[in-house]
Amino acid sequence: MACALSPADATTDSVTEQAFVAFLDGIADMPQAQAVQAVDSVMQAAQARPGNFYNMAYWADAHLYEPASDRADERLYEPFARAVIASALTGLGEKAAAEWKLGAIALNAPGERPCDFSFRLADGTVARLGDIAGAEPVLLFFYDPDCHHCRVVMREIKDSIGGLKVLAVCVDSTQERWLETSGGLPQGWISAYDLTDVQAEDLYIIRALPAMYLLDGEGKVKLKTYNPKQLLNECATDC
Repeated sequence: MACALSPADATTDSVTEQAFVAFLDGIADMPQAQAVQAVDSVMQAAQARPGNFYNMAYWADAHLYEPASDRADERLYEPFARAVIASALTGLGEKAAAEWKLGAIALNAPGERPCDFSFRLADGTVARLGDIAGAEPVLLFFYDPDCHHCRVVMREIKDSIGGLKVLAVCVDSTQERWLETSGGLPQGWISAYDLTDVQAEDLYIIRALPAMYLLDGEGKVKLKTYNPKQLLNECATDC
């Protein structure tokens, strides 16, 4: 799919959100290096038209970084954040915000081993992620027992990729509430309660629930997402 937005457009035209979204769709399936080059070219050209630059930076946040977006993709968001940091058009606050986001993206990124942490299982025993990850693909699924969207996504995963091993880790709730509701998890899922407090310790930056980390057979992160569609697409080819 060809990109709908060229560097020349970014320089001379008033870029619309529709054109920008078409551009995102055009680069979504490109190899990372090619996608980064396309973003760099457009954002560099937009320096000559500050309104376009600011709009595209804002839309990149809305469509690629916000967990609720159907297009949410941290891989594609990175070059936009780097453009904000490098630009003479942006202030210190904007640069600092973009740097923080890049740090969050780099934490437990695809290709890396996820941060280890301890959790309590439903039978009362204590285990660690390292005890489970590595022998086979595992989905690390952070959730809140009172999160309706989490339940919807659970059913979707169970119906579509029921054979996948899932470690469902309760966060943002009490152990009592976790135990009360753990029986409602899909059959076969491992029910666990976070004992480390991964968010307070900055081991995981969880911006929405559910937060999903697909780990490969070597225990490395293969996919990091809030979007169940991305997970299902990944597992449709190799999971």
